[in-house]
Amino acid sequence: MDTRTPRARFLGVALLAAALATMSAPSQALAQDMPEVGPEKLATYVKVHVAINDLRDEMHGEMGRVHDEQGRERIRADTDEKIAKIHTDLGMSEEEYDQITLIVSFDSELRAQFEKLLAEAISSGT
Repeated sequence: MDTRTPRARFLGVALLAAALATMSAPSQALAQDMPEVGPEKLATYVKVHVAINDLRDEMHGEMGRVHDEQGRERIRADTDEKIAKIHTDLGMSEEEYDQITLIVSFDSELRAQFEKLLAEAISSGT
């Protein structure tokens, strides 16, 4: 079992938490205008988040093996297409995903729920 992927996921969450701690108060007012995120929506968000992180892990591995710019551009374009497919397949638009990311970044209770669901998803391998 490759333990790098879960570590990379947890590192991503840790970096997100660190970034959130430095956010300014005016930005928090923007999050108040966002729609509420219920349990089902949060669960879907976690699935999309995990799938995109897995895909990005793969992309970074591929980028390390490709040294020409055309090859790297092909990998980026392929990754963008796959991310769009993840959003379509899981029923969450990129805009909605970005909105929820913002909400999770400002709402400590929701962030705690997200982190719990994320840890469960990672430990179960889904």
